[in-house]
Amino acid sequence: MALQLMLWCAGMMGTVPVHAQWTWQPQFHTDNRLRDLRLLPDGSGMAIGEGNVLLCTVNGGETWTGTGSAAPDLNAASLVGTSVYFGNREGGIFVLNNPATCFSDLVAIATPALSNLTDLHMVSSTAGYAAANGSLRFSNNAWNSSTAVVNLNCPFDAQAVWFLNQDLGFAATQSGRITRVSQESGTFLCETVASGSQPLHNLHFANEQVGFAVGALGTVLATVDSGRTWQARSIPTTDDLKAVFATGPFTVHAAGDQLYRSTDGGLVWEIQNKPSAMTQAESLWFIDANNGWVAGANGFLGYTGNAGGSGLVLHAQVPEQQSQPWSFAPNPASQQIQLWTESPEPTSWSLWDSMGRRVKNGVLIGSTLVALDELPAGLYWLKAGTLPAKSLVIQTNEGTTP
Repeated sequence: MALQLMLWCAGMMGTVPVHAQWTWQPQFHTDNRLRDLRLLPDGSGMAIGEGNVLLCTVNGGETWTGTGSAAPDLNAASLVGTSVYFGNREGGIFVLNNPATCFSDLVAIATPALSNLTDLHMVSSTAGYAAANGSLRFSNNAWNSSTAVVNLNCPFDAQAVWFLNQDLGFAATQSGRITRVSQESGTFLCETVASGSQPLHNLHFANEQVGFAVGALGTVLATVDSGRTWQARSIPTTDDLKAVFATGPFTVHAAGDQLYRSTDGGLVWEIQNKPSAMTQAESLWFIDANNGWVAGANGFLGYTGNAGGSGLVLHAQVPEQQSQPWSFAPNPASQQIQLWTESPEPTSWSLWDSMGRRVKNGVLIGSTLVALDELPAGLYWLKAGTLPAKSLVIQTNEGTTP
């Protein structure tokens, strides 16, 4: 009998099978392309797709119920609490307050001026942003009405959006830009914070500091400072990446024709075994570090109970001009560490906690001592320049971590 994995949280759905890496979850309702999906920790959830396809599950995808019609296409979903909001290509927005009930609990919301909607992100039950016709629109009344996000540098070809709160978020564009969007006293301000040559398709933030964007030809961009700056963390592939999901500040999944994972913020990527039925992914969704789903072309749905398992390592991103060795000691440490580099040039360094928050930083020339005694015990990450981060364990004065 297959091993069973209890999903976390009270009132759980029961059990779902533990699978090595990724496995196909057959559903027999549609072979239309699935565009997005959302599941709750109790195993209930939904997947949406072209042809007005709406699939629902109450057991983590072991079985799906569904329905649909010829048009319009459902293509973007957003989760607030236990309610799923989703939109269609023609700009309609709907809410499903109980994903287990599918259409019997579906409520349509009025959505003026939202044609060609490509993405939707709700930050509360009443406030949210949508990408429509390449521009952004904002609503603070559950889409009874909406306001155009218009100002200098605001995107005209937005494909995906992610907002940290009602007043701060980001848009990824077809022209390869990431735009920072802020709202002050009802006025929108837009700033281009990253610019590349490849179209971007999806955004996801693990927390308020750490986020990722993906796009064509294996493009991956990462931020660790709440979107102020972005660095290339691309995958060595020609794959058109359509989905990204970060389960923590360092673990991030990406998907296109293949499935990929990094456990160090995108510096090193591995390609994971994909189910044979998968051709092209459109969406990823995880409820914790291990349990996740993927949806895509031909009505494909897949599941993993162990973060996709180990895969084939592709490469490490170490720029040649930053390849000089650096190190530190001791590790574990309690009071302080000595940090040093062989580079004759000044090198920036930073220390990050396990939540992806920068707790210390400075400039290194030769060697320096870094005090640790005011930091809580636990796992940290030390970075120098743009080289891969190294783990540091900070112990209590008694020499043990809590």
